[in-house]
Amino acid sequence: MIPFDSIFLRNISLGILSFLMFAGLDLHSQSVSDSGKPAIEPDVFSHYQSDSLNITQVLLNVDSILINDKNTDEASLLLQTTMNSLEDSSLIVFFIDQMGRYGIAQRQAYDFESALFWHYQQQYYAEQHNSSINLVTALNNLGLIYRRMDRYAKAIDAYQRALTISDSISYQRGYVFATNGLGNIYLSLDNHEEALRNFRECLRIEQMTNNLNGVSINLNNIGHVHLNKNDLDKALEYFMLSLEVNRETNSQRGIAICYNDMGEVFLRKGDRDKALNYFTLSLQLNTSIKDLYYLAINNLKITQIYLLNKNFQKAFPFASEALKLAERTNNRSALKDAYKFLYEIQKEAGNTKDAIYFLEKSTVLNDSILNENTQKVVYQMQAMFNREQTDSKIALLENEKQLADLRIKRQLLYNYLIMTGFVFLVVGILFMLYFLRYINRKNRLLKIKNKEIEEARDKLKEYADELLVAKQEAEQSNRLKSQFLANMSHEIRTPMNSVIGFTDILERLISDAQQLSYLESIRSSGQNLLVLINDILDLSKIESGKIDIEFKPVEFRPLIEDVRRVFEPQFQQKEIEFLVDIRSSFPRTIHFSESSLRQIMFNLIGNAIKFTSAGMVKVKAEMTMQNEFHGDLSIEVSDTGYGMNQSELEQIFEAFFQSAPGKINMKGTGLGLTITRRLVEAMSGSIHATSSLNEGTKFILNFPSVTIIPERTHLRLITTENIHQVIPAPVCLVSTDLTIKTLVDQIVNKSELTCDVFADLNLLQVYGKHKLYKVLIIDMNALNYNEFGDKFNDFSAEILQHDPVFVYKDELHRELKISLLAIHVFKLPEESDLIKNRLSELISVKNQSNIKFEREKLLFITSNETAQRLMKEYFKAKQSHFIHDAAQFADEMHRYGLANNQTILVDFSGDLKKSIKAFDVEKIIEHLNLFELTTNAADFLKEK
Repeated sequence: MIPFDSIFLRNISLGILSFLMFAGLDLHSQSVSDSGKPAIEPDVFSHYQSDSLNITQVLLNVDSILINDKNTDEASLLLQTTMNSLEDSSLIVFFIDQMGRYGIAQRQAYDFESALFWHYQQQYYAEQHNSSINLVTALNNLGLIYRRMDRYAKAIDAYQRALTISDSISYQRGYVFATNGLGNIYLSLDNHEEALRNFRECLRIEQMTNNLNGVSINLNNIGHVHLNKNDLDKALEYFMLSLEVNRETNSQRGIAICYNDMGEVFLRKGDRDKALNYFTLSLQLNTSIKDLYYLAINNLKITQIYLLNKNFQKAFPFASEALKLAERTNNRSALKDAYKFLYEIQKEAGNTKDAIYFLEKSTVLNDSILNENTQKVVYQMQAMFNREQTDSKIALLENEKQLADLRIKRQLLYNYLIMTGFVFLVVGILFMLYFLRYINRKNRLLKIKNKEIEEARDKLKEYADELLVAKQEAEQSNRLKSQFLANMSHEIRTPMNSVIGFTDILERLISDAQQLSYLESIRSSGQNLLVLINDILDLSKIESGKIDIEFKPVEFRPLIEDVRRVFEPQFQQKEIEFLVDIRSSFPRTIHFSESSLRQIMFNLIGNAIKFTSAGMVKVKAEMTMQNEFHGDLSIEVSDTGYGMNQSELEQIFEAFFQSAPGKINMKGTGLGLTITRRLVEAMSGSIHATSSLNEGTKFILNFPSVTIIPERTHLRLITTENIHQVIPAPVCLVSTDLTIKTLVDQIVNKSELTCDVFADLNLLQVYGKHKLYKVLIIDMNALNYNEFGDKFNDFSAEILQHDPVFVYKDELHRELKISLLAIHVFKLPEESDLIKNRLSELISVKNQSNIKFEREKLLFITSNETAQRLMKEYFKAKQSHFIHDAAQFADEMHRYGLANNQTILVDFSGDLKKSIKAFDVEKIIEHLNLFELTTNAADFLKEK
């Protein structure tokens, strides 16, 4: 609320200013007539002075109504009545102009609603009386106010209209103002190219008209574009140029703005001392000129530097002042930052209540600003659409202009022909006849060509239809072939296994050497045929789309070690060295198809051994990290075997193809590499080979964006086998989802906690373990809504009394989320911080009410070798949660109590052993916590 005395003084100053400006304008514009006599007689001018004073009084009354009564209807009626009473055009223009000046005064007082009223009135009357310059001024001021209010759609509309009208009447100042305003909107919407184009256009015009104030403003704006693009050196260069121009014009406000912008550059560069110096200079200048808007920003920047330097005491007065100025100037962005900084200061000072108050304020304001940022994106799209539409209109106008020029030229040609007269009439007629004949001949040729094109198109369509049918038949035939091969291979494999089995039986019954050699031939042939059948079956499954690629966590190094062990006899037999090159940074576990990867490695390594008589076979694996959870996997399998030429290399992945050495000396079906390529492609990977004769062959496999499973160190899987052998951790998670487990692991890691993981809720319910945990986290995505409803009804009350935390990854279980009526339902990973805060709250509350007992006195344990062993066993039991460790701790406590004549510890160890023998986990936890609370165990923990 603005004080009455300041309103009164401002109204008087506005009235005097308006009168002086009107008088000066009339004297300047109508100074002397063509005859050299005064344009306005003295008595007429005095009449103008009287009317201008009346207008000024009316404007002051309207301004008072707006400020005190907020009655826009009464204010509009008073302006309408005054306008209707005016007949002189000069007074009407003066009246409209003064409305704009009152609007500017209200805008500078941060009363945007009153400012909008004045400029809308100025726009209305300027349109009524065809005052184009006043109309442009009103539109530009409306655009500026809406831009300050972050209402970009209306701001863009006002600036576009001002731009169009200014261009039509060649009003350069209005054009520059509108272009600059649009540039600032583009800058706010992060459309840097459009913003830079607009600011450079304004700079060009301002330099051409030698308007130094405009030059300094647009140099500063260009600097802000580079600042937003994080080109700090370029931004600093433009801010310094703007500073020099402002110093030349002695613009204190411009100098203060430049100091503030230069301070921002140095702050981003990390030079806090220089930044603080420039912000302080800007603060001093803004204080002298009373620029409240930038004073709020200066105070915030100084607060930020002091907070970065951990000087909270110095930061507090600047943050408080920034809050007052931001509230006064309605600067919500600065207000949000002030709340945020005051939250940090009060939090550091231990003023929890004030810190929470400022945090809530900051959060509410931040949500509002985030919504407005979403609107900014919409406005940006709208601005781009308007820009494209404007460009289209300009292009259309240019085309129309070109068409008009063509029409004019044609009309001139027609006039010339008419003026030439009758002399050339015969020649013209002959020319027209010849032209018509030429056109007719062209038309006939075009018809013939069109007919030929139609016939060719019909034939092409027929060919295309025939090709489509042939393609479909080929695909169907290929599917039938693959299905037939799969069925036949399956049918043949069963009797073939019988043949090989009966061969093994006959071998034990026959002792004749010749007959045994016959049986060996039968077994060898049968096994080769079985390998061929298996390869055909695998290939047919892949081609028919029946192969099932199952992705799960895979440990890469053990898999390669398994493959090595399988082929170890062959390596030793052929005296070939097997090398594995896997970097230490390679992740331990990845999300992959283990069976497919194993088959690929068997095929490639087996193929390498087959074609290598001396040297080595090498497997190399690398993971190029994209981020913490994804990377590009590259695997190379190389050998020093026979190699192959280029023609063989091009056919190597074709079915049943074998290179020259393979046909002569080696066994095989020629399907291994075909199956390998199909498996690689089925997992969205690629494979290619390089080879040189007598030097060897290298196969290179690439799998993009492979999921990396981080090693979880704070999660422990609970099963039926170990459920009675562990002491519960503080947190329990019910989930089978790998992503959920990973995210919860990160959360409990940040909270310095541990977490037990149950595969399903039934295991937790059957063994009644839910009562032992301080926090229950339940994965909603692991719950079946139809089945879970009945099961959960018997268990729901007990679970909900435990105040569980429900988490989910997607919106699949929205109905389940509603049916649970749970307060604490969070989405991962977006709300990880909220879950962490909730865990801290629950654990803090339950720690305070977990164990109730009377502490008569503290039992001190003397620090010696026996005490060290006791505490070692205690910390081990406390951290491991294993019952075996708790039993060892009880034994050690019994020995310590006897040795030091402390019967309390002897009795305490007896009670603990009874709980261990009864597998009473709740009592074990209670005893461990009671030991820490009734002894000086914390002192040993500090020493540790």
